[in-house]
Amino acid sequence: MKKLFICIFFIFFTFFANGDEKISKLNELYLSGVLDKSSYLGSLENLGINTSNEIFINLFDLFSDSTLDTESYEKSLVNLIGLSNQNNSTNKSVLFESKKLNNDETIKEYKIVNCKGDSSLCEFLEQSNLPFFLEDKKVVIDREAIQEFIDSDNSLQRIMLTKNFSKNDTFTHIIQIMHLRGFLLDFKFTGYFEEDDFFMTDFSLTANGKEMNSSDLELI
Repeated sequence: MKKLFICIFFIFFTFFANGDEKISKLNELYLSGVLDKSSYLGSLENLGINTSNEIFINLFDLFSDSTLDTESYEKSLVNLIGLSNQNNSTNKSVLFESKKLNNDETIKEYKIVNCKGDSSLCEFLEQSNLPFFLEDKKVVIDREAIQEFIDSDNSLQRIMLTKNFSKNDTFTHIIQIMHLRGFLLDFKFTGYFEEDDFFMTDFSLTANGKEMNSSDLELI
């Protein structure tokens, strides 16, 4: 499970490396006068840059008087995002604590098959096992696995929410994660109930609402 999420976020870091385009666009808007200084600094804060940091202040001053060229300034801002994340990595917000299963709770492990979408991501996804169990009439992923998820990569900000939907005998379990670079990842798991048991069927992964992968879930 831990391997799965490390690989996922390595790939997303690469995929969203042009998320650095956000910094470029913000700089263009600021230099053209569309964004005022307050809005510009606030937007950088939303990207994970501490604008009250002395390093940033010095960089911004050098950029403002044209001592530092735009390309070097933007590269430095990307480095500041990583620095800010390292400083805050011990303060991650975890939505729930680990839970020891009762004797009547059984973990069922599934694997991802028939993956469609980003081929590199599919290759990693299909190597991983996903553990689920039934709790309070809701199907959830094992909490220890989620804790590994949170701890596996410094670019993970926090779990934004978990959601469970059900209609008739079908259900959906969603885990939404905020990435350091500002985009949201939705891990969506679908299945159905039969008598007193549950069965998983589908998985999809989206980033900021854009579907990256979809696949079937197969019981191991």
